[in-house]
Amino acid sequence: MSKTLYQLRRASGLTQGQLANAAGVHLRTYQHYEGGGAVPGLNIAARLAAALAATLRRDYRDVLAELAGDVAAANGKGGQ
Repeated sequence: MSKTLYQLRRASGLTQGQLANAAGVHLRTYQHYEGGGAVPGLNIAARLAAALAATLRRDYRDVLAELAGDVAAANGKGGQ
């Protein structure tokens, strides 16, 4: 999980502190998660995922819209 957290955080453009704050955990606690020294519980993992998803959705909104259009076209819906 630590490698995934690192990769998603970097892709989102957030610092460790920003992500920790968004998820409501102390920076040092988050650093343990990302460094592999601890594993977040389900509640914290969900908050981390929500913070990352919100950032990634905002940053990649156009890419996601294009992908959605491609999927719709492939399913015969003509991008609608």
